Parts: sequence; C-alpha cells; structure tokens
Amino acid sequence: MIIDSHSHVILPVEKHLDIMAKEGIDKTVLFSTSIHPENAANYSEYKKELTQLHKIISGEVNSIDSRINAINELKQITNAYPDKFVGFGPYPLGLDLTQTEDWINKYIIENSFKGIGELTVSEGQINKTENVFKSISDYGKYPLWFHTFNPLTLKDINELLDYAKKYPNVIVILGHGAGSFWLNILEEIVDLKNVYFDISASFTTHSVKIASELIPERVLFSVDMPYNSPAVMKKIVDESINDNNIKKLILAENIKNLLDI
Repeated sequence: MIIDSHSHVILPVEKHLDIMAKEGIDKTVLFSTSIHPENAANYSEYKKELTQLHKIISGEVNSIDSRINAINELKQITNAYPDKFVGFGPYPLGLDLTQTEDWINKYIIENSFKGIGELTVSEGQINKTENVFKSISDYGKYPLWFHTFNPLTLKDINELLDYAKKYPNVIVILGHGAGSFWLNILEEIVDLKNVYFDISASFTTHSVKIASELIPERVLFSVDMPYNSPAVMKKIVDESINDNNIKKLILAENIKNLLDI
C-alpha cells in the first residue's frame, strides 16, 4: 500500500486519479490550492501561476475568499472520492483566538478534514501561528502541516519547534523536510515525538536515508503534486532505504496510523 501524504488539488480530478492508478498510489492526503500550474500551456502561463504561488508562500497574499473557494473545491473532491482522498484544510494566519476557533470548527471539523495546512509563514512571522496551536491543543488530533522550505530560515523553524514543545498535544508536520536545514532539524526532533518529517521537495537522498534511520515512525512519504511526480518520490525512497519494513512505514503506515485512515 502507498499513501501520498501531501499533494494539492489537480484539475480535472480524473487526471490526478489516472496518475495515482498508474503509480500505485492507493490514497492521497489532498491539500487545497489557489493556483493550478498543471494547466499552464506554456512558460508564460506557468510563470504567472508560480509568481502567485511565491506570493502565497511568502505571506504577501492571505486572501480569505480565495481560501474559502479552495476549500469548497477540495471538499467537492473528497466527497466525490472518499476512498481515494482525505483532506487537509487551509487556515489564514492573522486571526485572533476566537476567530481561529470559529474557522477550525466551520472549515476543518464540519468538512471532516483530517488536519490543517498547508500553513505558509513568512520569515520572522512564526509568532502568528500560536493561535492555531492554542486552538488545536485541546483536540488531540488535527495535525498542523507547515511549509518549512524557503523563505523560512533555520531560526524560524526552530521557533516553530519551540511551539511544538510548548504544545505537546499538537502534531506538527514539517512539510518539505525543513529544506536545506534538514540535518540540523532532524537532530532537534529525534526526541520530539509530536513532530513528523515530510519528505516532499527532498533534494538529496541523504535526508530521506538519515530520517529513516533516526525517526522511522515519523517520516511521511509525499509527492507534492503538481510540483513533483510519484515515480520520482518512490525512486528516492527505494534508493534511500533498504529495510522493507521501514519502507512500509514511510510509504503508508505512518500516515495511516497518524490520521486513522
């Protein structure tokens, strides 16, 4: 069994299902998106989509309306294909505690999503995430999936880990495996049992290999479609890990147990 623990909505959804079938992906943890670079017909169109993506990742764009529209799009797909997709719903940073609780109830819990993310934070703004930590802390579920590649710095990611320590009931998924800071962060999270390591955007097999040795039960296979391919990510796992039992954990069992899917 293989579960892709992080990919975004691809339109039409049949295209995504075809890729999953071809590559043996049994289920995908699906995240919303406000852009669709998979439908770009040429470089100019692709650049336009990616420019918007970079604005979102850097925190320059934080539109409530666009997130609600993306949630509706995501929910339609998870409702239509419950055997193939489960969802993580977005959260707009900057809400106060009451607004955060209302958002989680209305857009995460009522939609039967399994977690919250992708949370994108600009450099130096990790403090804006504490309200979502506070709100989720009493639930004991609903993992928080953070984008931890550029533009975040090592200081930012360590501040995020400080919140993981402060709120030990909250599951934190380090999306994209902390980017170029993967080794520093792996050393920090060995004993942080509520922190998981997502391998999407891995630019070296060494990060996957070392993660599988240090925290095999907290490493999550993911593809990050449409920005990567299941074939590529499966190859990275095959090249990085020799132990078949650990491969099974990373390819499916860890996320299956975490989300009870």
